[in-house]
Order: sequence, then C-alpha cells, then structure tokens
Amino acid sequence: MTTHDARPAAADDTDLGFHVERSRPGDPLLVAFGGMAGAGNPTLFEFGRLTRDVPSQRCLLRDHQRAWYHHGVRGAGDDLASVERLLRRVVDETQPERIVMVGVSTGGYAAMLFGHRVGADVVHAFSPQTFLDPVLRRRHREPRWSAETAALMASGRADTTALDLAVALRTPTADRVPAIHLWYCPSEQPDAVHATHVIEVPAVTLHCVPHGDHLLVKWLRDEGHLIPILASALAGDPRRPSRTRSRHACVRRPISSTCCGGAGGCSSTAAAPGRRADRSAGRPGAAVTHLPPPATCDPRC
Repeated sequence: MTTHDARPAAADDTDLGFHVERSRPGDPLLVAFGGMAGAGNPTLFEFGRLTRDVPSQRCLLRDHQRAWYHHGVRGAGDDLASVERLLRRVVDETQPERIVMVGVSTGGYAAMLFGHRVGADVVHAFSPQTFLDPVLRRRHREPRWSAETAALMASGRADTTALDLAVALRTPTADRVPAIHLWYCPSEQPDAVHATHVIEVPAVTLHCVPHGDHLLVKWLRDEGHLIPILASALAGDPRRPSRTRSRHACVRRPISSTCCGGAGGCSSTAAAPGRRADRSAGRPGAAVTHLPPPATCDPRC
C-alpha cells in the first residue's frame, strides 16, 4: 500500500524488484520494503524520495507479486529465502555500521521478518500485519486481503515458518536481535489486533498513535515526525545498542517523550480490543509510546 511517497523514483523506471544505492562502506544502510499496491496501481518503491536527503546507503524493495514477499522480488528469486540472500549480499557489499529496516502495511511485515532474520539494528514497521496464517485470520476476523492471502496459500509457496510473527520473531538466529518498533492507530481495529498479537515478543515496542487509521505513516510524515524517526534510527540513538554492544540493552525504551502522561486518558500499556489494559509496561513488548498532538491525547489509545 503506497501511502506516503507515491511519486516514482528514478529506480521505478526499471522492472527489477530492488534498487541499491551505495556510498562509503560503513555508512548506515536503510532497507525500505514497499507495501502492496492497490488494484490497477503500479508497484513502486517506497521511502525513496522521502529519504533522499537522509544520509545513508539505501536498498529499496517492492513486491510485484502481492504476496508479502513470499514469492520473492524480481531479479533476485521467487521465495523469501532469495530475498534474505539478496539482503545479506547487500550488507556484505555495503558494510554498514547500522542497518535500519522500514515498511508500511505489508512492507512493515517484511521489515519485521527480515530485520529479525538478517539482524538489523532497528526496525520501524507502520501498520503492519503480524500474521498471515488462515487460522489466525479467521480467529481474529481479519477481513482485508482475503484474495491475496488465499492466492498465497493456494500457490504452495508460502513459507510456513513466517506466517505468524509472534512465533517467527522468537526463533533464534545467529545475528543480533533488532529493536522492533511497531506503530499503529487504535481506531483501525485490525491493525490494533495485529499489533497486540506480538505484544509479548521481547524485541517489540508498540507505538500507539491515535491518528491516521491505516494511513498512520502519512500522518507522521505530514506532522513532521517521520523523517526524525528514521534519521534518529540511522544516526544511532545513544539509548540503543550499537552493533558492538549488547544487543538486548534498552530495546524497549520509548523513542519519544511526547506522551500526554495520561492527562488525556492515555494508558502506558497496550491491550487488544475488548481486553483490559492490565499488562505491565515493564513486561516484554508492552511498552507503548504515545505521539499525540500537543494539546490532547485520544482516550482510545
């Protein structure tokens, strides 16, 4: 779903599913996964123009097959494993000091999955899906992308180890564990369900923003929050572990202190729709950052 950077970048003129921009070895690497384009719309790279003035090397990916990258990207292969190999090759060639992965909606799902598999330092996923498994979709009454998920399952090419991120993100890897920031709007109920589905994953921090619905990232961009979020991740927040420090330190600390402090009805915890917000913010994955306008905070958050 292209929501924030819809104008084609020069790389969109090619037919490939990936585009790499290198600079000096060691410069941070931004990996941006495009979301699922609407029916009849071109499949574009996302975050390209938006981040062109943010100092970094960049790897942009897009999913022509509309399959959450389970069918690969053009020019690299036809499955998730081929995308992982591509990313590892890019990392080897660019030798970045930091790796930041980002994506919106279906691209957010990919950013979380590959950030874990490849060992990114930071992941920012905006309104992502956290499960594709048909049983979970029925259980949570997920109404969106029914045709696409049915086609993925019927293809026989879905990677069954990646259909539930609550499980996949707990799978041990040989790489570092990224700090995963999941941003969602509570008024978009399916997004809230996907967010709270991974609330117990230790590396995940939920950021509840009561604006924008599924197009939350557009609100963050328009309000001037998005570029600082990405620039801070690439520059290396001193509260975050570097690539040579402990990979578990401080991964749940909020990146923003702009919460209304509960004055507008905010809770410091997250809860699935219909459930009490009774989880401790100190428990793994339960910390929530609120990013309201200056005056008030929506009590739904």
